[in-house]
Amino acid sequence: MTTGGSAGHAGESGGGGTPAAAGTSGAGGTLGGGAGATTAGSGGAAGNGGSGGITVTAGCDGQELCWDFDDGMIPQGFTPWRTTPADTGELLVDDTKPFGGSGYSLHAKDLVGGPQHTLKYVLPANFGPVMWGRMRLYTTPARPDAHAGFFNARYPVPGQPDTAPEEQLNWYEVASYQQAYMSIFHPPWPPGFPEDVQLSDTLLVLDQWTCVEWLFDGKNDADATQAALPKMWLDGVELAWPQHFTYSEPAGAPAPFRDKVGNFTVIELGIVTWQAVPTPTSWWIDDVAIGTERIGCQ
Repeated sequence: MTTGGSAGHAGESGGGGTPAAAGTSGAGGTLGGGAGATTAGSGGAAGNGGSGGITVTAGCDGQELCWDFDDGMIPQGFTPWRTTPADTGELLVDDTKPFGGSGYSLHAKDLVGGPQHTLKYVLPANFGPVMWGRMRLYTTPARPDAHAGFFNARYPVPGQPDTAPEEQLNWYEVASYQQAYMSIFHPPWPPGFPEDVQLSDTLLVLDQWTCVEWLFDGKNDADATQAALPKMWLDGVELAWPQHFTYSEPAGAPAPFRDKVGNFTVIELGIVTWQAVPTPTSWWIDDVAIGTERIGCQ
C-alpha cells in the first residue's frame, strides 16, 4: 500500500483496494477472533521481557545475522535509508526500553504525521531464496490505522544481477494496518503496486514486548511457478489472514506475479508509515535476526 504518502490505499479513501468484509476498530477494540488473536495488555514472562506466556531471552547468542543494538549505536553495515520528514520523529539507538531490561534497542521515537525512518543493510552474497526472520517489537501508545511497515526484504526480478538497485527489486514486507498485523508482496518501487496484501484479525499488541517472526519463501517447492505468500507468527502462534486482497492505483489490477527468488539482497528495518499517524507513536525494535532456517523466540 505504497502510495508515496498519499492519504488512501487498501480500502481507505483515495486508494484502489477493497478488503473483503473489512472491519476496523477503535483503539482497544478487537478485529474478529481467529487463530492467535491477541489483545493488548501488560504482563508477560517476568524478568525476561517476554509476552503471551512464552519464555524468551534477550540477545543474539552469537548468531551471524542478528543485531541486539547493545553497542549503543547503529550496527555495522546498516546505513540510513528513509529519513522523511526529518521533523516528525527520529530513529535512534538508545537505552529507553531495551528488550530484557538492560542494554539498548532501536527506537522509532514520537512518529506523527506520515514519517518514514529506516535503515538499509546489504545482505551477504548468495544469501539464498528463503528468509526466516525474528524481531522483538514494542509499540505505544496507540495502534495506528495507517500502514506502518517494520521490516522488508528485497530481491532482483529474474534476469537482473544481485547488484540491481533497490528501485528495481521485488519485496516482501511485514507491517501493521487498520490496527492489526499485515504482510505484503510488492513488485518494484516505484510504484510498488499492485500489492498482494494479507490482513490478520489479530490486533497489534501495545505496551509490551512481543516476538514477531516471518517466513519469506521465495523457493516455494509447493508451486513450480511463483514464490510463496509471506507468513507471520506472533509469540510463536501463526497469524491467520481472513482478509486477502489486491491493492492497486487505479483499482482493478490483478494480483502481482510473485517471481521466484534467486537471492535476497537487501533488507530495510525501521518504521515506514504510508498515511497520517495522528497520535505521536513510538516503536522499539530489538534482537533482530534473519537466517535460512527458523530462528524462533526462545
